[in-house]
Amino acid sequence: MEKALTKRRIVELYLNYAEWGDGIFGIEAAARHYYGKRASSLGPEEAARLATVLPNPIRFNPAGRSKYVAYRSKRIYRIMVARGIVIPEFEEVMDTPEETFPELESQTVVATTEGIDASPEQVQPFGQDGAGAEEGTEQSTSEEESEHNSTMQQDEGTGQAISSGPDALL
Repeated sequence: MEKALTKRRIVELYLNYAEWGDGIFGIEAAARHYYGKRASSLGPEEAARLATVLPNPIRFNPAGRSKYVAYRSKRIYRIMVARGIVIPEFEEVMDTPEETFPELESQTVVATTEGIDASPEQVQPFGQDGAGAEEGTEQSTSEEESEHNSTMQQDEGTGQAISSGPDALL
């Protein structure tokens, strides 16, 4: 294969056909699923988190709170910096403020089995029954943690539910 294709092309093919989670194939689908954006718009930390799960995408979730994913993605990010793939100072200069929509900042969406139109009686925190848990992680049991897990914010661009709060993504 290496005689017919360049290493760059082999990596490109792998990223476009690899499984990134249950039923998620290709980097573009993974970027949209986990981060609600195109692969070309991923930040270096997001790319590192996705790269972390490739050995076992069914077991590890790049958007989850796994200690392994957090540790490994930081290590991959440092390698990217060391190899000059990412220049942190350049990132700071290039970061532009994102367009904000104050009217949407106070809106929340609650994850339920009945969808966002569920009645208050139907609202259940995500993971209460063990759903969505990563292998080897504990489910939260405190009322405060359960409330945090059940609250989601909508991404302004896609309208998809995204995690919020101190445990949100990098």
